[in-house]
Amino acid sequence: MGRGSVISVLVACAALLGAAPASAHPQGAATATLAGTPSPVTAGGTVAYRTTFTNGTSRSLPNAQLDAPAPPGFAIVNVVSAGTCTTSATDAACSFGSMPKGVTLSATVIMSVAASPGSVGAAATWTTGDGDHDSDDLTVVASTSISVQAPSPDAVADYVLPAGGEVSTGETSPPAGRT
Repeated sequence: MGRGSVISVLVACAALLGAAPASAHPQGAATATLAGTPSPVTAGGTVAYRTTFTNGTSRSLPNAQLDAPAPPGFAIVNVVSAGTCTTSATDAACSFGSMPKGVTLSATVIMSVAASPGSVGAAATWTTGDGDHDSDDLTVVASTSISVQAPSPDAVADYVLPAGGEVSTGETSPPAGRT
């Protein structure tokens, strides 16, 4: 059996197993990014996770979708995206439809931060496809980690004085000109 025959047999076997032959994959690649800001973030605050997905392939990709689960102890507050999104406290899912070649999609998922300090990992999964197990059925995962810091006990910068309230600096002598 010649080299060409072996390749033909391998391609046929791959097709029978539901895998697309290498020659059927679009040229280029689909890529994803994920970044959390701010980092470090103060426990009890909010963080914005921005994720992008770029179709670097040579063709349109069907049914682009995003799944962005909240890390343990975090809660999803809002999603800003051009897609159609549904959210719960623990997951954001967005659908974008067909994705032309060269296009970049994005979403920003706003989350409340857990009260525990430390390093926290997060991931976003982008998928495309129509379920027929060919070259336009893609899964691309992007991940990142942020640092959560404990609140400072003397964080007066975040303090807002109630209306009509007074601030005392601890001065004990009367102001100049007063007795």
